[in-house]
Amino acid sequence: MCQIKMSANSMKKPGTHITAQKRSHGSHDRNEVQYNGLKNQGATCYLNAVLQCLFMTPEFRKAVGRYKAPGDCGEENLLLQLQKLFTKLSENAATTEGITRSLGIRHVYEQQDAVEYYRKILKAVGTHASKVFEGKMNNITKCGQCGNETPEISTFISILLSIDAGNDKYDMEKSLKTFFEHSKLEEDDWMYCERCDHKTETETWSKIDEYPTVLTLHLKRFDFDYIQMIYKKNECRLDVPLSLPKEDNWPIYELYAVINHMGGYSSGHYNTIIRSFENGIWYCFDDYNVTQTSEASLENSSLPYMLMYRKSALSPGSIKTAVLNPDNIKTAVLNPDNIKTAVLNPDNIKMATLNPDSIHQPMRILLTGPSRAGKSTVGNIILGGNYFPSKTGVETVTKESMRA
Repeated sequence: MCQIKMSANSMKKPGTHITAQKRSHGSHDRNEVQYNGLKNQGATCYLNAVLQCLFMTPEFRKAVGRYKAPGDCGEENLLLQLQKLFTKLSENAATTEGITRSLGIRHVYEQQDAVEYYRKILKAVGTHASKVFEGKMNNITKCGQCGNETPEISTFISILLSIDAGNDKYDMEKSLKTFFEHSKLEEDDWMYCERCDHKTETETWSKIDEYPTVLTLHLKRFDFDYIQMIYKKNECRLDVPLSLPKEDNWPIYELYAVINHMGGYSSGHYNTIIRSFENGIWYCFDDYNVTQTSEASLENSSLPYMLMYRKSALSPGSIKTAVLNPDNIKTAVLNPDNIKTAVLNPDNIKMATLNPDSIHQPMRILLTGPSRAGKSTVGNIILGGNYFPSKTGVETVTKESMRA
């Protein structure tokens, strides 16, 4: 049975919301943004936690908002129900009855697994809405006799990380590295090699070919105890990493959501801790109640179950546009490997130095600034190696030359 837990700070009238503030860069004006809770229909806290994570993922929210339901669409259409829910949730506390009908959940007083329904929802909505969570995993098997490698590429939306029973403090970063390590199969599990025409010693490993925008990790807290012949939960504690270390050409990932589970295998309660993409503040979404919290709640905790990391905009391959509009920078040096577009304000930048050797294809420069004599200063300059005839390959582009 789901246990509804309320903190002292969240003892409000059901349905109330917490009002946060959007940070406005370069301005003292602050726009209010409110976060609202979801009704627990009995033991649907697992569903509420997942839906809040999806709602607080802007790409998914926009994809749901753009969906146009066909004329013959029934009320069981999940995308339509998500669209209705997100519209209501943007303004007030909401109920998930339309979602439970769409997912075929008949027994709302039965506890279910949050990760299972996270995967079920993303599978049901289709790639056009779930692509922000999708990556490509290459599972490789290698014959120990002839060395033949067999790749198998599949789409993934989450990675399961094992937990060694008895661990007092869990090292999630180490577990993530272990997931991608090479391992040799036991003889009973050896694979058939077509080249050798028989089963051979097999080595296997996985690597990510396409990194998702949102990387979802879930911990294997529930496992079967063959001694007691029951499922048990591993209550080990961990310090949730706020970012994943960049190594082996991995992009930088930053934590923005954690689904917590408290209780045992057969009963318990879910809530979720989410960092707002609008103001950077952490909030705890606990059914109807939304309260402000901090990343300190993720330290030395036995509750984290599913973690969601967003690919940083500073990661290689992620930077498509660089906006340079500083008030105090007199010189800007552009040496990007991945920047496709740079936006320059010529009123503030006195000199820009461009290194064409690092620009592998033409880079688009947008000059922005206030109009002069009724004329707009917005224009495009396409830069490539041919524009830099100097011996060093570097030429200074001044404010005056950009206006010419």
